[in-house]
Amino acid sequence: MKTKLWFAVAAGLLSVTAFSQKKKQQEKQAGKQGMMTSNNSTKEELISILKKDDHFYEITSQRKDPKNIEKTVVTVYEVMNGQKRIVEEYNDIYEVMASPYKEAIMIN
Repeated sequence: MKTKLWFAVAAGLLSVTAFSQKKKQQEKQAGKQGMMTSNNSTKEELISILKKDDHFYEITSQRKDPKNIEKTVVTVYEVMNGQKRIVEEYNDIYEVMASPYKEAIMIN
């Protein structure tokens, strides 16, 4: 009798665990976006790294409006001793093309 009870409890725990894992997996799949929509985030993304005159610069972009690519802020950081310092901020990628940091996004 005790053995059957233990088996019933173990089977119940396994089924609850399997159900919760399946539910988590379904939530993850529902949360996944396609290739085109994955770039609609407002997080800061690294565009490029530039070495110029013994200085390293990180160029990042961040969309202010996830639906509108034109509302993108491009930030240039100077990296020294593991710390980043903002050097310039541009309101769009076209302003960067006219800046001294254009080499970071131009491909030769």
